[in-house]
Amino acid sequence: MFRRHSLLGLVPMVFFALIPAAQGEGPLNLYFIDVQGGAATLLVTPERESILIDSGWAGFDDRDPKRIEHVVRDVVKLDHIDHLITTHWHADHYGGVEGLAKRMPIGRYWDRGLPDLSASDGDRANYPDGPSATDPLGIAYRKASAGKRTALKAGDVLKLRGSIQAAVMASGGQIYATKAGPGNNACDDAPADQAPDPSDNARSLAIRFRLGQFDFLDCGDLTWNVEKKLVCPVDQIGPIDLFQVT
Repeated sequence: MFRRHSLLGLVPMVFFALIPAAQGEGPLNLYFIDVQGGAATLLVTPERESILIDSGWAGFDDRDPKRIEHVVRDVVKLDHIDHLITTHWHADHYGGVEGLAKRMPIGRYWDRGLPDLSASDGDRANYPDGPSATDPLGIAYRKASAGKRTALKAGDVLKLRGSIQAAVMASGGQIYATKAGPGNNACDDAPADQAPDPSDNARSLAIRFRLGQFDFLDCGDLTWNVEKKLVCPVDQIGPIDLFQVT
């Protein structure tokens, strides 16, 4: 079922999806938090494990960290975040980390990797928009995540409690390809690839969450060419019940 909650000014709108789980389990709850242009998606598993995907913007008097905190504390009734996943290095997706880390404990940080700051070019080939050594947001992220951060590559699996599964389908422009066999007939009419996307969007993490027969796919800001690789010529993902549009 889907519910829409108006949260009186502090959070203009939160969309809440309640996903029934298998018999004997609690539900999977998803909260889509309004951060005005970026992303902040909160999953709460049947075991009450919390997973935040992206953290909105910095600035605006910590507007987005405050909104996320409000949902976690006042709506979900938790006092911490177990996992924070940053899909890619654009300020509207990881800018809120510093403010959020000041407001509540964050157990584990997951991302697609950080630039090698010792590289002469700042590792721009792999991280075209990645935080530089002098970027305040990058400095804050490195400080908050120190000793608690894991870089994810395509094919990795997040270790979560209970029966929920989280599989990394894409990272750094690479996809997790495990299926062979007949091609996807829908690809016959698919538009051609677009010009290569040089930004960090094309390198976003794409993660499929599975609980029982329910699948949720979050791909950050992944763009056409890599999205197409996930399903053409062979569909590597399979049917998805809920897709957060990129």
